[in-house]
Amino acid sequence: MAETRFGQGSANNSTRAVIGGHNGGSGADQNSIEYITMGTSGSGSNFGDLTMDRGYTGAGAVADRAIWAGNGGDTHADAVAGIDYVTITSTGNASDFGDMTVARTQVGGDHPGNVTRVAIAGGKNVSGSNISTIDYVVVGTTGNATDFGNLSLSKTFCSGTSGC
Repeated sequence: MAETRFGQGSANNSTRAVIGGHNGGSGADQNSIEYITMGTSGSGSNFGDLTMDRGYTGAGAVADRAIWAGNGGDTHADAVAGIDYVTITSTGNASDFGDMTVARTQVGGDHPGNVTRVAIAGGKNVSGSNISTIDYVVVGTTGNATDFGNLSLSKTFCSGTSGC
């Protein structure tokens, strides 16, 4: 990778992985996106930027579109509802996708075997409480997330939705 990263969200299609947002070595959230071309060796390359600095964000992809949801880091006061998206096969800056049903940080994102949706689960809300909310977005369109239900327990720092 071109930068030291932790707390990033990553997603991929069959040819490229995109890694966006992270809490860098300085402790501050970052907005950069990198990509790696699958099946080749080499370093990560600059892809573009997210619409805002993000860290501990959930991500997922369906086909040629990736999304990042939430924001934060160690402080729940930075929780946001915003979702960004990019087209994986072309580099450039992210665009606004819509909003989750609840502003949060430290979420998990994944497309658990689904060909149209990405689920966004768990996290910490702006008051600092772990939450059990599950949202989903239809990735081929833009718009706000829809409430899907709840996890059996309120959780944070999920590793994808299968890790909740």
